[in-house]
Amino acid sequence: MRSPLVRLWKDQSGQDLAEYVLLLLLIALMLIASTKSLSQAIGNAFRTVTNTVSAATTSGNSGGNGTGGGGAP
Repeated sequence: MRSPLVRLWKDQSGQDLAEYVLLLLLIALMLIASTKSLSQAIGNAFRTVTNTVSAATTSGNSGGNGTGGGGAP
């Protein structure tokens, strides 16, 4: 009679499930890592747009006569 430990070691009925769990864990870790770098890139893009719009509105206030254009002098 074989010992239960040897039978458990040679049993491969749950091997596929364990491999799928490890594969899903690896994919989840990769998604978490890429999400962090992606969120930093998106934050930098919004920061750049905000700074550009802020600089344009600050420098855009000069010039023009403020009449709205198109009227007779």
